[in-house]
Amino acid sequence: MAKRIRTPWKQPLRYFFAHKGTTTIVLRDLLYRCYSVLVDVGLEPVAVVCDQGSQNVSLFSRLLISEKPYIYVNGKPLSLLFDALHLLKCLRNMLFKYDFKVL
Repeated sequence: MAKRIRTPWKQPLRYFFAHKGTTTIVLRDLLYRCYSVLVDVGLEPVAVVCDQGSQNVSLFSRLLISEKPYIYVNGKPLSLLFDALHLLKCLRNMLFKYDFKVL
């Protein structure tokens, strides 16, 4: 899904049904193709946001994401980020699951 930062606009790019999990190589190719399509229609992608699913984590590792959370695509930086709200919900669920107590 492509979404503008400053104005209320969003557009689905692609949707796939898969029998099994998508490989990181396929995800990487889809990422680059979607980036190219967005640039071709005059948009300027600045970030990719996703949950911390195993395929997404593997993709970020394959793209050599470390302490600098961005890659260069056609000479322009593209930030790769995990969804902060999803991370907070996962943290909350883990605290409930393991009966976390503050002393």
